[in-house]
Amino acid sequence: MLRFPKLNTEGPFVIVLIHYRETGQYTGDFLHGMTYNVKQRLNALLESLFADGRLQHTIDLNFETQAVILQWDSTQQPAEKLRNSIIGIEPENGLEISAVIGTPCDTLAAIPASYRKAVKAAEMLGYSGMHAKVVQADDVKTADKNAVDYPLQQEQTLINAVIHGKTAIWQSSLEELIAANRQKRGNLLPTLTLMLDVTVKRMIDGTDLSASEAPPGPNDADDLQLRACRSFEELHQKALHAFGRLEAWFAKAQDKSNSSLAEKMLSYVHEHYRNEISLYDLADYLNLSRNYVSTLFKNAVGRNFKDYVGEYRFRQACALIQDNPDLKLKEVADQVGCNTEILTRLFTRHAGMLPSDYQQMCKKKEKADD
Repeated sequence: MLRFPKLNTEGPFVIVLIHYRETGQYTGDFLHGMTYNVKQRLNALLESLFADGRLQHTIDLNFETQAVILQWDSTQQPAEKLRNSIIGIEPENGLEISAVIGTPCDTLAAIPASYRKAVKAAEMLGYSGMHAKVVQADDVKTADKNAVDYPLQQEQTLINAVIHGKTAIWQSSLEELIAANRQKRGNLLPTLTLMLDVTVKRMIDGTDLSASEAPPGPNDADDLQLRACRSFEELHQKALHAFGRLEAWFAKAQDKSNSSLAEKMLSYVHEHYRNEISLYDLADYLNLSRNYVSTLFKNAVGRNFKDYVGEYRFRQACALIQDNPDLKLKEVADQVGCNTEILTRLFTRHAGMLPSDYQQMCKKKEKADD
């Protein structure tokens, strides 16, 4: 249950739901890190924009959704400020940000009602497929009691589980969804199939792959034509097949994404190893957090950033000495981005000898070759 803080200020208040929707263009750890950074930047921007005390509290409901409590003053157009902030911070690809503003209320006791109104409005927007940046909850028509039971949070569970390869989770969620709507009054099958089609479309929207690499589209007659289902049983089986194919495609896309990111990280090291580079520099280059990049680098390369840079400098130093055994060791150290003390430690660690010993060995080999 959501717990609201005690605020030492007077109303009117309003609660704003900020939702971070993955478009499917990126997946895995890279998308997770990008979303985290965008959230941090947006929160900092909101704190700056509402620095006059009107930003009261921010609550992380889950990784995709935040609740922000504002002291509401419609005369100062906070909705427009919020919209401009979202547009300014939203990345070009991979992530869409939207906000639903609950009903303004005069007291703290009424904030939960504002929150529930915003949640219902967000669910209805999710059903309709609309992606407006900022919407007032009072402007969104709510569903009647016999509407399809497909909460926005359940759709996010489905999407995230398919994208991240959590088969048991999305299969269980899909089974619960079908069972819940089968038991309700009225013919809900056509509406539910439409909503699941929208879910499928959200997962494949924004992909920049060629037609041969892209997953099947929602109009594919054999695989993803869910709207043609004539029973809940048929819908269940077709949805299992469709989500299974998408899960396999996302797994393949994740492997490709990880490979591309590893290439970027190694390329940066190979280009800048002559300078004093650190994990902070690499994180700044990738626009990701330091801790996140540290984990990414170790997973991709098999060792931490510092060790890899040292080993690469050692290999480059060996190549320099092999090409010119008479080169002074200080010059070798300068050219690979370290000093003679570090160079000595690198050779001791990776070659089991001093750099001067390696130099003498290369000189002897050069004479023998002559």
